[in-house]
Amino acid sequence: MALEDLSEFFDVDEHAQAASYTPSGGSASSITVIFRNEFYLEDGGTVGVETTQPVITVQTSKVPGIAHGDVIAISGINYNVIGIRPDGTGISEIALEKQ
Repeated sequence: MALEDLSEFFDVDEHAQAASYTPSGGSASSITVIFRNEFYLEDGGTVGVETTQPVITVQTSKVPGIAHGDVIAISGINYNVIGIRPDGTGISEIALEKQ
């Protein structure tokens, strides 16, 4: 996908939703994200534990310098950034943890 096409992908009338990004010690800014609360099975030794992991997909350019501990607010819920996975094409997946 070409970078000029990303705005259509992150359209709040389609797949995305509004969010707020606050870097640690910084000011909040509005961003558009695709939010998922992904299911996964955590290794619990002999018995697995079912859980979920909130993840957002965001245009990398909209969150320059994003770091662990920054805050993303979605639908009135605050999440801490706990994982950052840029894919090299202008998109990043950000793993979150509910505050």
